[in-house]
Amino acid sequence: MTTLNLQVGADADDTAVYNGTWYAAYQYFGAYDASGYVCNSSERFTNVTIAAGSTINSAALSFKASAGLITGTPCNLKIHCDDSDSATAPTSLATFNGKTLTTGVAWASVPAWTAGTWYSSADLSSEVQTVVNRAG
Repeated sequence: MTTLNLQVGADADDTAVYNGTWYAAYQYFGAYDASGYVCNSSERFTNVTIAAGSTINSAALSFKASAGLITGTPCNLKIHCDDSDSATAPTSLATFNGKTLTTGVAWASVPAWTAGTWYSSADLSSEVQTVVNRAG
């Protein structure tokens, strides 16, 4: 069994839409603040080679909190994969919103984060499997 540990390699591969505004090189993930604004983020991993049809046993994203949350209210996230062959990084609000996404996996009741602590997402293997099963 092969294990891959990947990192986002460039600022252009780490983007977001916060309160309807596009941000390139935006290094935040998920719901951003208690004001009700939502932050949708995009992280792209490049130079990843997985043979089509391979079986994905497990997959998760890990994040190191750069700061603690202001509120202790947990949030609910949904993580998708870009359901395309050789995905490109979004370069504008239009290309961000125009992505075809997989169904998504819920990462529910994510607790308030503490600065410097690592957090791992819910299992994303079904999402990654959807992309690996693509013909292209």
